[in-house]
Amino acid sequence: MTGKFFLIQLIAFIMLFSACAHSSPSAASPTTDTVPMAMIGSGQLAAGAPQTAGGIWITDPNQLDTLLGPMLKGSRIPNPTGALPEINFATDGVLLIWMGEKRTGGYALEMVTNHADIENHTVRIPLRWIEPRKEAMVPQMITNAYLLIRLAKGAYETITIADPDGRDRLVVDARRE
Repeated sequence: MTGKFFLIQLIAFIMLFSACAHSSPSAASPTTDTVPMAMIGSGQLAAGAPQTAGGIWITDPNQLDTLLGPMLKGSRIPNPTGALPEINFATDGVLLIWMGEKRTGGYALEMVTNHADIENHTVRIPLRWIEPRKEAMVPQMITNAYLLIRLAKGAYETITIADPDGRDRLVVDARRE
C-alpha cells in the first residue's frame, strides 16, 4: 500500500513539474531589448520649430546641420553642431524633441534614464516634461524647450516619448534612412 501511495505521489509530482516547465513566463511574454541613449543638447528655445510639441529622427550629419543651424541661430553658440559631441551616424541617430511654444519660462525636458526599451518595433523613451507650477513666478517670454538625444539605431520603426507615469506624449517615425 505504501509503495502505491508513493508511486501516485511521484506521478503527480512529475505531471505538475512538467506542466510548470511548459508555462514559463519568459516563453509567453515578448522579448524586450534595450538601446543606449545619451542627452547631447538641450535649451529653452527651439527657434523655427513648430508651435506644437513634436520630434524628428535625424539620421545623417547634413540633416543635423540643416535642422540645427536655423533652430539655434539666435543662441550664443557660434557653431551649434560643432558644439555637439561627434556622432557616428552608422550606428547612432539623433532624436530632436521640442515641447511646443509656451508663453513663459520654466518649461524643460529631462531624461530619466540612459537606455530605452524596444518592444514590437517601437523604442519607448521616458522623459520628464517639466512645467512651472501655476503659482510660480516665471519670466514672460516665448519658449520652446528642446532636447537632443543620441540614440543607438536598432530594430525599431517608431519612437514613443512617454512621461515617467507612462502617458504617451509623442510618436516619431524612425524609418527614415
